Amino acid sequence: MIPPLYQRAGRMMGAEGWRLYRFVMVRGASALASSLRQGFGFAWRSLMGAEMILHADHDGLGWLLEMGRDNNAIAQVVAVMVLMVVIGMAVDRLAFARVEKRIAARFGLGGS
Repeated sequence: MIPPLYQRAGRMMGAEGWRLYRFVMVRGASALASSLRQGFGFAWRSLMGAEMILHADHDGLGWLLEMGRDNNAIAQVVAVMVLMVVIGMAVDRLAFARVEKRIAARFGLGGS
C-alpha cells in the first residue's frame, strides 16, 4: 500500500536494506492506524447487524432492540440505538483516534 515513489525517493537519498525499511517503509505504513480505525467501524456495524439478526442469547443490544420493537417500546428502541452509536464513537475517539494521532506525530506526518 506504500506508493513506489517513496521507495525510489528513499533509494535516491541513500537508504538501502534495513535503513530503507526503517526510515521509508515503516513511516509510509503509518496509514495502518487509520486502516485499523476504519476496520473497527465496519466490524462494529457488522456486530450490531448480527446481534439484531441472531438475538438467540436473550442478552445483548440486539436482543434489547428486538424486544423494544416487538413490544412497541419506541423509547427503548431509540435508547438502544443511541447506546450503539455512543459505544462505537467512544471506542473510535478514545482508542483509535489517539493511536492514529500519536503515530502521525511520531513520524512527522502532521498532527499535533
